Amino acid sequence: MRPARIGAWRRLAVWGCLILVIMTMPGFSQMARAHEIIELFQRSYNPNPEPESPEKVQKALDYIFKRKKDRMSHNKASTARQSMAGAAAVRDTFEPNDNYSDAYPVKNGFAYLSLLSSESDIDNYRYDYGSYSGPMSVKLTVPKDKNYDLVVMEGGSKLVGSSLNSEPGAAEKVTFQAKAGTSYSFVVFSTNNEFSTTDRYNLIVGNPSELAWGDPVDIDVPEGVVPGYRITAPATGNFRFFTSPYKKTGAPNDTMLLLFGDELMQKLVGGNDNASEDTVFSELDVKLTEGATYYLYVAPSATDGQVHARLTAASKPNLTAEVPILHETEANDGSVAEQQIITVEGSVFTPNVSSRRVNFNNLPEGLETEVVRLNDKQLAIRFSGKALSHENKDSGEASVTISREAIVGALEEVTTNPFSFAFTDTPAVTLQTPRDLDVAASQYQLIKFTPPATGTYEIYTDYFSGNPSEGTSDTILSVYEDYERTRHLATNDDGKKPPFSSVTLLLNGGQNYFLSVSGWNGKAVHARLAVRYLGVEYVYNEKGLLVQMKQDGKVLVDFYYDNNGNLIRKVVR
Repeated sequence: MRPARIGAWRRLAVWGCLILVIMTMPGFSQMARAHEIIELFQRSYNPNPEPESPEKVQKALDYIFKRKKDRMSHNKASTARQSMAGAAAVRDTFEPNDNYSDAYPVKNGFAYLSLLSSESDIDNYRYDYGSYSGPMSVKLTVPKDKNYDLVVMEGGSKLVGSSLNSEPGAAEKVTFQAKAGTSYSFVVFSTNNEFSTTDRYNLIVGNPSELAWGDPVDIDVPEGVVPGYRITAPATGNFRFFTSPYKKTGAPNDTMLLLFGDELMQKLVGGNDNASEDTVFSELDVKLTEGATYYLYVAPSATDGQVHARLTAASKPNLTAEVPILHETEANDGSVAEQQIITVEGSVFTPNVSSRRVNFNNLPEGLETEVVRLNDKQLAIRFSGKALSHENKDSGEASVTISREAIVGALEEVTTNPFSFAFTDTPAVTLQTPRDLDVAASQYQLIKFTPPATGTYEIYTDYFSGNPSEGTSDTILSVYEDYERTRHLATNDDGKKPPFSSVTLLLNGGQNYFLSVSGWNGKAVHARLAVRYLGVEYVYNEKGLLVQMKQDGKVLVDFYYDNNGNLIRKVVR
């Protein structure tokens, strides 16, 4: 027996050190019962137990059936036990459950904290397996100085499996093949008649069900029940687990969260009692690894407490717009051929991402978007249509907001970093600067003209570089109020100097006009485009004095002033 005793003390020493470490973690500093919960959940199992002898199993069954038959003795023991438990610090939960007929119903993935509160106590739990057939495990962790046993039966009499470790504090585990439509009983007892009115055992049933990211679960369970959930990280990053009022309106509930990195609960990832000094609800903010499965338990913080709270698992996504500047195409027509790539970190996009779940902030008018899901972590936003206003002054910042339904675990919509559209100014002609054009056959060139003042202007084509040796060019000249050439003002083939073109129009000062130059009958163009003002042009000096009046480029009047700014002479040309 000495080697076994030494091994037990070594394990207790290791657990003692681990608990000291855990108690210093954030959130555990004020947990009066945290060490008990952690010990019970993290008690290790023997992965390769020795086969139990038929004699040992029969002894356990004899003990159970004796307790079942001896109803009178059971009632006396139960009364005595309830009296003892009433004076104890911990209530014996789920009683009466000494027989299969009184077995407490349990759920897959939940844990149950209770007592063997007298030397004759025996606890029965009932599990109805439903329509599914498959493997099932039941685990029992016990007080460190007690030897409790676990038996699984089909119904209340047929043995399915047993775990009867004799070492104090040893955890028990039974794995069996469950059948559909069958009820099983899990029996916790001690063939050595050991018990405790203060130290609880923990019965863990099956494998926790999957917890959905972002969808809260309202939990309402009685004292001693610890719901468990299984959850898989969609990405590597920090995630939140927290409790809050039941159905948003419930009273404060003192909860405790425990998150493990393995089904056997040997790897504690994080734990929390109170999220802050101002609440008894709990919250974990922990880094998880993509694809890894974790096990989360929601326990009452108080020994006699129950869980009546909402549980939420949430991601902490961040969106990045990868392309800082989206440029207008070389056609300079307001179209954008580049696509924006949106990358999510800390989560993944749901399969149902669509344009209706993606909102484009400050999208230039005239552009339309198409959202394409490239993979779990990237979206492409492609642009069609043409921006109605696409001069350089129309360039500006934009961003993309994605609804929470499109990101796994998101609790609210998420917006990207800002990025910009860069539009290119349309080539322009001014009164002082004509433009020389070379336009390919069957093409056209669009030139912008912004009149400096309201008046009558002549727009015309002429010899390239103003040099007759460049030859003539048979042009077609059109004037529009918009870049898209939908608001047409005038068109001319042969003007004052055929085959060149000219158009005379009254134009508004400061308004953009767009001049289209192409070749007649689809020919190429090699010509100059120019504009002259046909109304009276007033020329002022740096002092703001009127010094000339012009029309069609010709000086009509000159004005001369003395050093004091007094008009001394007016010359009419």
